[in-house]
Amino acid sequence: MKHLCDDLRQFAIRDIETIDAELRLQAAMRRSIREHGGEPSSRQIDELLDERLAHRGRRESGVFQAQSE
Repeated sequence: MKHLCDDLRQFAIRDIETIDAELRLQAAMRRSIREHGGEPSSRQIDELLDERLAHRGRRESGVFQAQSE
């Protein structure tokens, strides 16, 4: 099942703090799943890390600087 937030991620540029907060939440959820004997998926964390890396690449390439001028 596809979530609305999955669609929004394709279009929105979220700031690093938002991405990091979501990563912390996902880490806590994975920890809880493991504590209860489950096997959590890494898909969402992988996507967030990809988003964070892309954000860093845009910042280093000057995209954010050009937009703010």
